[in-house]
Amino acid sequence: MCIRDRYKGPKLDAIESLSKEWIVKATDYMKGGNVIHKRYALMVIERANEIFRNESNMVKVTIPKGGEAVVCGDLHGQYKDLLAIFKLNGYPSEEAVFVFNGDFIDRGRNSIEVMLTLLLWKCVCPKTFFLIRGNHENKQQHKFHG
Repeated sequence: MCIRDRYKGPKLDAIESLSKEWIVKATDYMKGGNVIHKRYALMVIERANEIFRNESNMVKVTIPKGGEAVVCGDLHGQYKDLLAIFKLNGYPSEEAVFVFNGDFIDRGRNSIEVMLTLLLWKCVCPKTFFLIRGNHENKQQHKFHG
């Protein structure tokens, strides 16, 4: 897939080079109303799919000693809300466990940005970043809300 010169967003040579710094650049780029190139989005989706396929449907979340857990739910495609969560709590790390309890997308106008950002963090922090399916993550809801 060719990336044209007019694309001004962050570039990712290989999924193995995905980092927290790249995610911050990508979220800043998307915050400005821009879209990450579909080549990079597909790389992230494929990697996240691998992670989810190897993860149990029931996960045990362990909070490290001295660490903290941030539990969130019902983003409904509100990208500014997601960014505010990170601004308030910091980014996921080995000390900061994040659990998102479903309803990631549907009504908000920035559902793609929300889902892509969540998948980016899952790829970089698979042991401390959890996405739990909510009642809106099903085929009927996606058909209804688009």
